[in-house]
Amino acid sequence: MSKLSSTQASTQASKPTLRQLLKSVFGALFGVQSDQHRQADFSQSRVWPYIVVGIAAIALFVAILIVISQWVSR
Repeated sequence: MSKLSSTQASTQASKPTLRQLLKSVFGALFGVQSDQHRQADFSQSRVWPYIVVGIAAIALFVAILIVISQWVSR
């Protein structure tokens, strides 16, 4: 196994995968994110992926609530 150089490690650390983004955003939305994960998220150089996924998750949640409320009121 070869070790990653410091530039490769920092590049890899600054680009979270979609799964990591979803886990972080949903953990933050539900308030169950550990302090270690929260600090790792704040150490990322780019905040926009977290903002976009967070807004999309909230929009999906609101859409689900609207559909459920319309279904129940019929």
